Amino acid sequence: LVVEHANMRECCMKAVCNGCSLAVLQQGLDDSCPFCRTKPPQNDDEALDMVMKRVAARDPEAIRHLGDLHLNGAYGLEESKSRAFELLTEAAELGSSRALLKMGMAYYNAGGWRRTRLRASAILKRLPCEDARKPDTCLEPLRRITVNSTALYDTL
Repeated sequence: LVVEHANMRECCMKAVCNGCSLAVLQQGLDDSCPFCRTKPPQNDDEALDMVMKRVAARDPEAIRHLGDLHLNGAYGLEESKSRAFELLTEAAELGSSRALLKMGMAYYNAGGWRRTRLRASAILKRLPCEDARKPDTCLEPLRRITVNSTALYDTL
């Protein structure tokens, strides 16, 4: 889903497209989640409580989301890149491809050092491929990312 056309629901950690949100409203269910029918949180504390319930259940997307919250200092959490990276690592180990992508791009954007860029390449290589018959297509988006006029893809 395109980020501009969906939002993350803290109750079940599902991305809900704007069309589905509109359909729920038209059915008279207020702003309930179309997946679990939970009412939306009324404040940051309620939202954080919902996220923490999913984290306690070892939901990889909830752990990734908590990492994002720490990265941005949202919901009253202390902004901490080290804690965010710990959480992203945990989410990636549990199978979150979004956490892997975020980690890879964090390494990629960290600086111009070749070692950092190679670490980014190693992480991005672990992203799951939707079409196992054509593994090269999985790396296609990386062809557009360049380092000193050399495609990152060439270092993979």
